[in-house]
Amino acid sequence: MPRYRVAIYHEESIVIDIDAEDAGQAEELAYDLADEYGTNIPSQYQPETVHREFFTQDAMEMEDE
Repeated sequence: MPRYRVAIYHEESIVIDIDAEDAGQAEELAYDLADEYGTNIPSQYQPETVHREFFTQDAMEMEDE
């Protein structure tokens, strides 16, 4: 059976609860969390997915090595 490499485009929006001095700091802290954890935000921040969209494209058959 042939093997394929397929691109998956994935976009996800998550809201979190975070303690901060102001809105600017909250956004900075959220950015740092996203940079470190991606969409696997630790549960202490009560992450909730509010949007998810994805599609596939560019299926290319791989050559046997």
